[in-house]
Amino acid sequence: MPYVAQRRWFRSKSRQRKEVLVTDIIRLENEPRFAIVLLHIDYAHGKPETYVVPLAFAEDAEPHESMRAPSLVIANVTLSDVAGRGQIGGVLYDAMCADTFGGALLRSMTHGTGGKGEHGTFSGSALAALRDVPTDTPLLPRLTSAEQTNSSIVYGDKLMLKIFRVIDEGPSLEYEMGHFLATREPPYRGVPRLAGALEYAVHGRDASTVGTLSEFVPNQGDAWQLTLDALDRYFDSVLSSEKRQIQPPAQPGSLIQRARLAPPDSVLDLVGTYIDRVRLLGMRTAELHLALASEPTSPLFHPEPYDIMHQQSMYGSVVAHMARTFEVLRTKRSSLTPELASIAYELISREPQIDRLLERVTKRRFDVVRIRLHGDYHLGQVLWTGNDFLIIDFEGEPGRPLSQRRFKRNPLRDVAGMVRSLEYASAAALRDGRHRPEDAGVLSVWARAWTEWCSASFLGGYLDRVAGTKLVPPNDADLEHLLRFFMFEKVIYEIGYEIDNRPDWLEIPMRGLLALLELS
Repeated sequence: MPYVAQRRWFRSKSRQRKEVLVTDIIRLENEPRFAIVLLHIDYAHGKPETYVVPLAFAEDAEPHESMRAPSLVIANVTLSDVAGRGQIGGVLYDAMCADTFGGALLRSMTHGTGGKGEHGTFSGSALAALRDVPTDTPLLPRLTSAEQTNSSIVYGDKLMLKIFRVIDEGPSLEYEMGHFLATREPPYRGVPRLAGALEYAVHGRDASTVGTLSEFVPNQGDAWQLTLDALDRYFDSVLSSEKRQIQPPAQPGSLIQRARLAPPDSVLDLVGTYIDRVRLLGMRTAELHLALASEPTSPLFHPEPYDIMHQQSMYGSVVAHMARTFEVLRTKRSSLTPELASIAYELISREPQIDRLLERVTKRRFDVVRIRLHGDYHLGQVLWTGNDFLIIDFEGEPGRPLSQRRFKRNPLRDVAGMVRSLEYASAAALRDGRHRPEDAGVLSVWARAWTEWCSASFLGGYLDRVAGTKLVPPNDADLEHLLRFFMFEKVIYEIGYEIDNRPDWLEIPMRGLLALLELS
């Protein structure tokens, strides 16, 4: 358990664990060195979780992969009474770093094989994108270096397997969305094609998705890094010119109003090509939503109208989540810096005001539809190919139950997520330590201006593509109202997420919520 609790993919670092049980150990066919352990964790409060922990064992005398990745070593072990050998020493480590294990998982999908545990079975399946790969294509597996909320293996330059570290009963959102987008006619090509899946099934229950295999698309990194690079150039430009002595050029009006206008030449000169790229991202976001809204018959994907009952449910859900988040914030205040503790106190004291602002969403019905969404949409969920964007990772917000992540919602919820992500990027660029403390005051003003300009450009590209559809309200007043609601929902979620996972980043959403209140 200590190994699991230290991983980035362990979600519930701040929750009190009540019981930890191994619920199954899956042995792979013809691979005795590997096993997949399902670790079930009950907490003092809230929903339990089941973690996927692939294990490998190697004797001390044998070369093994963990020598190259010591951080993935789980324990040194000694086996007693081994038949014909007596006592054997060895190391237990995370099998994700083992090339042989990665190859075994790919064979499971290619050939429809797998393995068995005491209670369930493990199996793989292939879709057209895997079957279309020529049999002589080199598909050497390698574990990706970045540790995220899941773990990934790349095969040659063709395929990428994502192993879900937390599984729920039933298909994952990643599988459902990928399968829909890959098999609709025509297939939607704004995402990497789904190529296969790994599942764990217990008799009488829906199979759980353990992993999804997708096309590997050559890229230049994600849109988060693209954005940070653009911000670095922008800040350097500000600091190296007379601009640091003046205020940024202002664009009047609300975000919606600014999105309807072309950015002035002064903004284009300052932000450079990124302003066009972020507008393109808005267009690609809209095209994804149009594809997800194009299924008239399937219960999982057909659009549904808004109604007052749904809007009341939205309001109730956000207020309940805010109450839980603020309660945790109260308990953590003593561990915050004096400045952040003061902001926390102010936010908590203004909870009734936030409640009243959120309640406005129940006062009239919005003339829009609800559809399946990306659900956790931000710059890190988008790849930059050098001339276009590809959208990835359809698992939804990891801090929410699977049942909630499958809800149909208005697409402006994804839009709000990306607008918040642009603000996160500008705040992160100020925190990276590259700039002198005496420049912080100047750059913070220009960072806010950058966020306003780029958010307006992103939203403008989005609104151009969805104009005349039921994805957004037909009038700007309702559009602003609904987008603002989702902005509040997102920033409240961010506060809870950062408390649990990245306390050092808590300042960003706390200040974001304070700024939203000042604009409301």
